[in-house]
Amino acid sequence: MSEPNRSVSVTLYFDPDSDADAHDRAHNPSSYDEGVLELSFFHRRVHFLVDEVDILGHRKISLLAIGPIGLITIDHAIRAGKARLRLDGGDLFVSRADDQMLSIESIHAKGRVTVKYEELRTTWRSFSEDIRQFIAREFPELHTHPYWGNWLVDGVFPSRRIL
Repeated sequence: MSEPNRSVSVTLYFDPDSDADAHDRAHNPSSYDEGVLELSFFHRRVHFLVDEVDILGHRKISLLAIGPIGLITIDHAIRAGKARLRLDGGDLFVSRADDQMLSIESIHAKGRVTVKYEELRTTWRSFSEDIRQFIAREFPELHTHPYWGNWLVDGVFPSRRIL
């Protein structure tokens, strides 16, 4: 869809959802392990637009799955040539187009978009940081979580994560 080496607009953000916040609080997220938190909590409507092309279909996705794990997926794709970000309702497939570009495919986007790696990584890093700050602020009880706690407090992602 986008032309290689052409600058594109990349936008990535999530919508606030007070009902989802209340649901998450009512189920005491600090009592669950990392996998349950990643799959069952913090589902918000996420918008990932590349030149106004909706990559995700504006659907609700786990912020933990798409934020920090998405950033790791992008880094993995640039090193290994391709990576898959597993998401409810349809995965993202990221592959290296050349030394500076990544191609992204999703069942929700018609075709493939090509984005400069650094532009995508910068946008995704900022998005992941927004998620970290949101969860750290709204769910301070997770600051001591054995897996997610260090990331929420210091931004240090658990090193044992393997794609």
